Amino acid sequence: MLKTIFIIIDILLVLLIVGAIMSFNFAVKRKSEDKRKKEGTGIDKATTEGWSIYKDKVKAGRNWFKEIDKKSVKLKSFDDLILKAYYLPADNPKGTVLLSHGYMSNGYNDFACMYEYLHNAGYNILNIFHRGCGQSSGEYICFGANERFDILSWLTFLNALNGEKQDIFIYGISLGASAALMACGLDLPGNVRGVIADCPFTNGWDEIGHMMKKKYHLPKFPLLYIVDGFCKLRAKFSLKEANCLDAVKTMNIPLLLIHGGSDDYVPTSMGQAIYDAATGEKELLIVPGAGHGLSFLTDEEAYKEKLNAFLERNASKTAD
Repeated sequence: MLKTIFIIIDILLVLLIVGAIMSFNFAVKRKSEDKRKKEGTGIDKATTEGWSIYKDKVKAGRNWFKEIDKKSVKLKSFDDLILKAYYLPADNPKGTVLLSHGYMSNGYNDFACMYEYLHNAGYNILNIFHRGCGQSSGEYICFGANERFDILSWLTFLNALNGEKQDIFIYGISLGASAALMACGLDLPGNVRGVIADCPFTNGWDEIGHMMKKKYHLPKFPLLYIVDGFCKLRAKFSLKEANCLDAVKTMNIPLLLIHGGSDDYVPTSMGQAIYDAATGEKELLIVPGAGHGLSFLTDEEAYKEKLNAFLERNASKTAD
């Protein structure tokens, strides 16, 4: 009898470890080369039904950005990865908007309907590819823990390119929004005038835990703890390492936080918690009925009105 119990325990432990490895590979490890080449495998994949309604509009915006003349740029990360981006200059620019895309995406879908709009509004666009995504190197998605340092490197790149007097706004969606907020816990250049965070999660631990429960009905303990162990061992970061709630308590630049009222991929409650924790200048737009990453497409008028006002109000009086 005792031997049988030990055999059962051993089997359960093996299944648990195998499940943790599979969860780690699914959530954190970069996808295959074929999937890597497929554009738009980020938040739209997670909310296919919601995005499918707007597929023609998204496709048109994506094609606009692909076809316009722009520069391919790159830099080396703090841990020697090659990070790439596209830079689209504007005539007589008001400043630059750094676009920080979502989970396992590349911006092409996430910001498809924003490229032409921001460019026509007079802003340079820096469309970055996060580590482990798109054209950048790297094998792991770090849920903002390392991406926040990459954003800081891109800000340094922009100031070397355009000078330290030109306004910069960081505009992120989903994981990219969380990474942008986490970066605000670092020493940002003084010409970063504000952050637009669309549907951010609080941290990787909370988000993966939420998805485990929502999609697979699994508890955080013990699986998530083992996954976090693999993150530390293999990807050199912790899911708890960077937290938006901590970062916004000390950020000293304006925040525009946007969240879909029907977002069940990154719960609206996470966006509300981040907003409540922020102690500086802040605004909140909850778009009723909008799913994950769909606030702009759901209510374009309200979104643009809030975004325009935010950009204009926080622009430097001496911006070039």
